[in-house]
Amino acid sequence: MSNLLPLHKRYEITFLSCHRYGQRFGVKRIAKIVKCARSTAKRWKRRWACTKDLSNEPKVGRSRVTIADEDQTIL
Repeated sequence: MSNLLPLHKRYEITFLSCHRYGQRFGVKRIAKIVKCARSTAKRWKRRWACTKDLSNEPKVGRSRVTIADEDQTIL
């Protein structure tokens, strides 16, 4: 599985952990249901509690200098 967890799985983690009408599963159980690492479930649960935001954070580093066509020409 890639490092990027799909958005629908992030929402599933937060729903299972803190929905007021739900059972409020623990991190271990949520990770098993969603099929992700416990650390991933814990991270998204914590981020939701702090920021109420499940979007990706901006990438760090320099932006691209060339476009795909230029890359093909260079190669």
